[in-house]
This record gives sequence, C-alpha cells and structure tokens, in this order.
Amino acid sequence: TGVEPDPAQAVALYAQAAQQDYVPAMCNLGYCYLTGIGTEPSPEQAVHWLRRAAEQDFPRAQLLLGRCCQNGNGLPRDDEAGARWFQAAAGLGYPPAMCDLGLCYETGEGMPQDPALAAEWYTRAARQGYAPAQCNLAVCCLNGIGMEADAPQGVEWLERAAAQDFARAQCILADCCKTGSGLAQDQPRAMALYEASAGQGYPPAQCNLGLCCENGDGVEQDLVRAAELYQKAAAQDYAPAQCNLAVCFLNGIGVDRDPEEAVHWLT
Repeated sequence: TGVEPDPAQAVALYAQAAQQDYVPAMCNLGYCYLTGIGTEPSPEQAVHWLRRAAEQDFPRAQLLLGRCCQNGNGLPRDDEAGARWFQAAAGLGYPPAMCDLGLCYETGEGMPQDPALAAEWYTRAARQGYAPAQCNLAVCCLNGIGMEADAPQGVEWLERAAAQDFARAQCILADCCKTGSGLAQDQPRAMALYEASAGQGYPPAQCNLGLCCENGDGVEQDLVRAAELYQKAAAQDYAPAQCNLAVCFLNGIGVDRDPEEAVHWLT
C-alpha cells in the first residue's frame, strides 16, 4: 500500500525484522520461502522460520507449519504433528486453524475421526466469518455429518460463503438451486453461480457447467463450450471431467472425434 509491489524487497525487509526476532516477520518470511514470493522456494528455510514463530505461539505460523507437516513440505510427512499444530492455533482462536482441525476430525487425518467435533470446530470458525469453514459446515448440515441433516441451514451457510466469492460454496449452492435442496429451484441462479465458480477455476463447477452446456440444461446448448469446460477441469486432474471429455472425443461432441485422445483421458 502506497508503494509499487516489490516482492524481493519485501523478503529483504522481512529477513531484517526476523533476524531481530520479530515474530510476524518470521512468519511472513517463512511464507515467502514456502511459496516462492520474492525468492527461490525453499521448504527447509520456510519450516525453519515458521517453526521459530510457531514456538512463540504465533497462530498463522502454527497453521502453516501444520500444513507443512501434513504435506511433507520441508520435513517428513507427519499427520499427527500437523494436527497438533492446528490444535495449538485453534486454541488461540485462529479461524483457519479451527477449520483445518475440523477437517482432521472429519477425515481422521492425525486425529481420531469424530464428525461431531469436526462440525463443532467448523461452527466456531464459521461464526467468525471464515468462508471455507462456512462451506464445510454447510456440507455437514446438508449431509448430516456430525449433526442432524438440515438442508435450509446448510443453504444459509452456503449463502454466507458464496457472498465472499468462495468458489466451492458457489458450486454447491448452484447444485442446491438446481435440485431445490433447502430452497426453491432456481435454474437461472444455479447457472450464474456455476459461472462465478467456474470463472475462478474451480474444477467441479467447470465440469457441472460443461454438462449443462452439453445437455442444454438451464442454458442454450453449446457443445463446443462444454468440451472446453471439461478440458479446463480435466487439466486440473478432476476425474469426472476427464471422463466427460473422453466421451466427447469418442463421439465427436464439441471436438473432432479422436479415439486415441479419448483413451488418454479415460486412462
């Protein structure tokens, strides 16, 4: 703010402050090394600085270090250590960590599987306006994960997350509008939500919108655009789109018929 972006200079300044034991700078420097902002990526350096900040109870650093543990980024993969760091940051009231801890309880990664505790942590983060947690909580409400199923309540949380342009929530809310789950059917709104989510590069929305274009469901039939949307999602390893794209190549739907390309995507 107030200056031209200069990621390399940002890293230099973060480094100066981190070397003076300023904890937020340690975290920012670690994030730069993790993502390659203003410097060559170095997972090991990222973990070094994130750990220094995390051990001083800086919740964002604890969250990022936990993700490094779970992904094996800069250190050996350790789901339990990752969950412990999420737990530490969640205990400090940090919504992204609450959400990640909820996911650990939902999936059983690093924590004993406990859907009710997952829903509880999602709720805590959702009430602080954190869109990913609002979306996860909505899915719990829609599917009865850790709670009684409540489609209207699920839609309410989806609305909150979608209003923050959270692509996954936009896509799931579009599904609800299309099927009338938790609210009245609204095909035009479903298409608008798919468009918004697909425009952010979200593969399930690209695939769903492609299917609508292929079948003329809620939009004018457009086989070429359907194939293009499947291609975008398939390139991101989204299996349903890979399969749909293969069918297009097998049958010449929106593309020239190409059985070899079809086999590639089916494989």
